[in-house]
Amino acid sequence: MTNSFATSVSNNDQTDIGQMVYLFNHELMHNWIGHTIKNDNEEEQYWFSEGFTEYYTFKNIAKNKINGLDGTFFIEELNRTIRDLYASSVAEAPNSEVNYDNFWTNYEYSKLPYWRGAIFAFYLDQSIQRISGGEKSLDDVMHQIYADVTTSDQKLTHDYFIGVMKNYWDGDFEAVFQKHIEEGQKVDLVALFDELGLDYSPESDIYDLGFEFTEDRKGIASVVEGSQAWKAGVREGDEVFSRSIWQGSIDHEAELGLKRNGEKINIAFYPITKAAVPQLKPTSENVKKLGF
Repeated sequence: MTNSFATSVSNNDQTDIGQMVYLFNHELMHNWIGHTIKNDNEEEQYWFSEGFTEYYTFKNIAKNKINGLDGTFFIEELNRTIRDLYASSVAEAPNSEVNYDNFWTNYEYSKLPYWRGAIFAFYLDQSIQRISGGEKSLDDVMHQIYADVTTSDQKLTHDYFIGVMKNYWDGDFEAVFQKHIEEGQKVDLVALFDELGLDYSPESDIYDLGFEFTEDRKGIASVVEGSQAWKAGVREGDEVFSRSIWQGSIDHEAELGLKRNGEKINIAFYPITKAAVPQLKPTSENVKKLGF
């Protein structure tokens, strides 16, 4: 019973074996990241406790071929995370804005540390492998942190993490950390993919609802002209009597029940837009280069 846990699962459209594989691996990873390795300041280090957990969830599932998944799964999940980050209205918000109030009241702020942290972990992992000629990886960083935690009760702080990374980095890591975590600037993935010799598409479809709800979410406050919502017929001033939206998903239609001039209108559309967001191709060569 040492590593046992109990859970309950409802029978709904979002429940499938893939979701369970992700959920259990993510939560079990927290036994290490977030439980054994504790944040010194919970919100300040969410990029680590949630983002690195997210990254290692993808990596562990692919490495261990859990439920038959492999490197292609890793690429798909990394691509989804990239799309989610680029589509977010707070994609480049500074880390200081990931505070208690924002994290627990705003969906995009609550997911930002997952997306940003996972992509940062990928960047570090691949960079360490390149710098060391394949001799080291982010795994070695994590094992060093684990050793420090279990021998001296070290907590995860920004200064501590920077100090550990300096042993694995070629150059000024403090500046890298300041840029991508403290300031929130996105990693230049095009440059990284080119440097690693990975095959990728320079643009992709990302999530874009195309309109804003009124504050009470009972009406349409504004619509982006030319968006998929606009093309489907959503207009400013429409009343909303029903809605079904898979937040962040480009694979499910947004469904709206609207009222306009006393008439009911049912509208469905895919909430997507084309953007300069790089996506790795799930080729066998890419899978091999990424170490799977």
